Amino acid sequence: MESCAGKRSGFRSRLKGRMYMRKLLVTGGTVFVSRFIAEYFVQKGDAVYVLNRNRHPQPERTKLIEADRHHLGTILRQQSFDAVLDVTAYTREDVSDLLDGMGNLQERFRDYVLISSGAVYPETLPRPFLETQQTGDHMASTRWQRSRSFKKGYLMRISCVLPTFMDQ
Repeated sequence: MESCAGKRSGFRSRLKGRMYMRKLLVTGGTVFVSRFIAEYFVQKGDAVYVLNRNRHPQPERTKLIEADRHHLGTILRQQSFDAVLDVTAYTREDVSDLLDGMGNLQERFRDYVLISSGAVYPETLPRPFLETQQTGDHMASTRWQRSRSFKKGYLMRISCVLPTFMDQ
């Protein structure tokens, strides 16, 4: 596994030597890991926007963007973010629909972090799972299993991005 040494030291932004609030987009944001992530960054003082269909209570102090990631229209094209934390992508289409819905990507966000699930690895493998381990059948749904095959080689490795990001 590639070392994090020499990688970007973090995403906390500086303006004239002072820290400023980041504007973050979290997909989902209402249950499980995505809710924890949204709440975590709100507590850190960041402006957190959650993108979801508004079927569950929203975390306090977040801003809802009510939409389905597969039918965004132009709702995200008026927004820009310091980072997109994509917690609800399982297929190539999930990622491409979100990114296509954002329009001109270089103007819409600076960093994109895809947060994956361990459900793409057989539950018989030793933990923690490594990116180099073989993927395969897991008792979880086949949609999760397929997700691993599209992520490998489709997006940059993020194994050292999230811990750095969350420590800022």
